[in-house]
Amino acid sequence: MARNNIPLGILAAAICLLTLSCSTAPSPGSAPFHWDAAKETFLSGDYRKTSENLEKLAGMKSEFNGRIRPWRLIVLSGMVQANAEFADQFEQGARANKANPTPFRREMDESRALAARLALTFGEAYAEFQRVQPEGAATLDFPFPARGNLSLPSQIARITAGSVYSSQELEVVRSAMIQRGVIQAACQAVGATDDMARARELFKSPPIQIERPTFEAGIAHGLYAAATLFGRDKRARPEQQKFFHDQLVNIAKLNPSAPKLKDWISSLAMELKAAGM
Repeated sequence: MARNNIPLGILAAAICLLTLSCSTAPSPGSAPFHWDAAKETFLSGDYRKTSENLEKLAGMKSEFNGRIRPWRLIVLSGMVQANAEFADQFEQGARANKANPTPFRREMDESRALAARLALTFGEAYAEFQRVQPEGAATLDFPFPARGNLSLPSQIARITAGSVYSSQELEVVRSAMIQRGVIQAACQAVGATDDMARARELFKSPPIQIERPTFEAGIAHGLYAAATLFGRDKRARPEQQKFFHDQLVNIAKLNPSAPKLKDWISSLAMELKAAGM
């Protein structure tokens, strides 16, 4: 009986090709690895992880450079808006439940503190975007958010009315609020504020190019939400509020007809003047 004298190296290579066990997966820590991780976590609605992967990517030179920062800004904008709104809803709940306002104030403080931390990260990311990509359209190379919608979670009405929820229930509501916030931010960034159907259609075949004035006007929603977190009735940090005010002023120069922008700037200017800034 004749022996099969196929060299082991050739045999191993053949097995790899047949089983695909030697497929070229991105190396952990590489730019493609973080890009794939950002896409995976974005689709699952884990926006904190999405932002972390995009932040790591932003510090690398790669083929993804022109697509990282606009995506991260949208995610951060949505998270800031969601947590700021969630804090305000607990503040309403504390007023409604005069007999037991403590749980609401605790959740309000925690949500507001988280929103403020995210706002500072968002502000740094926006400043970096302006430095690295000072002009030109924003490239959005990701699909429309797959989870959530623009409607407030049904539990919010009960929270603002003063009903107490368990910590496990609140995490479910918080997750729904953040998903809603990122959808809001995605709609805003493409000039389709509060129009989920239109925004979804625009995102149908990424990558898409969004004109800079439109994109900046959309990001302004998050910048204003961030600015309000540092007002005298909340964190009382006028120097941080002024940073966000100044970014909105610059956006107004680029897009003077953007809805609400003049009103936001005027409101913040009055607050800053009262604070001696």
